Amino acid sequence: RCFPHMSRREADALVQGGRVAVNGKVAAPSLRLRGGDILTLDGRNVAWEGIAQKAELPTHNGYVYFKYHKPVGYTCSMDSNDRSSMRSQLQPLLKDRRLFAAGRLDKDSSGLVLLTDDGRAVDALLQPRNEKEKEYIVTVTPEITDGHVAELGAGVVISTVQQRGPAKEVTARTLPCTVERISRGGLGSH
Repeated sequence: RCFPHMSRREADALVQGGRVAVNGKVAAPSLRLRGGDILTLDGRNVAWEGIAQKAELPTHNGYVYFKYHKPVGYTCSMDSNDRSSMRSQLQPLLKDRRLFAAGRLDKDSSGLVLLTDDGRAVDALLQPRNEKEKEYIVTVTPEITDGHVAELGAGVVISTVQQRGPAKEVTARTLPCTVERISRGGLGSH
């Protein structure tokens, strides 16, 4: 999107060839630009922010839906004042849309998060009264014992900031759930 006169493959080739830099450092293929970043091609500044703002987001019935791989170190918050929030990472793409995360991951975890401005879809997925089943596959370090698996299944006490209404911290026990070990010894081991 930052090089509208090129195809995506051509732009990717420039990045792979080390010709693109962000803030003076050679850009990695997966790097996301943030407002204020300085983008250069062959040492020349590229005015990318205006180009990114003009890019149209694909919509479905007027709503946008994103699959976002949240990296470790960022919160699922959409708070524009929080530099560690997903919103701060996605700001150039979001324009002025108000997005909601359909679920959340802790700051020290990574994984897929669905983002949308379709509040009804988020409510349909997350409201407890709708009883939507959720499945998580996680890798933990250090390896957990059978006792830990039983404790997790009985529910755990968590604290979180309330997303609706005044921001206040709420502490509660999660509902019991099914927890099973699917492998031992790391990814790919059984």
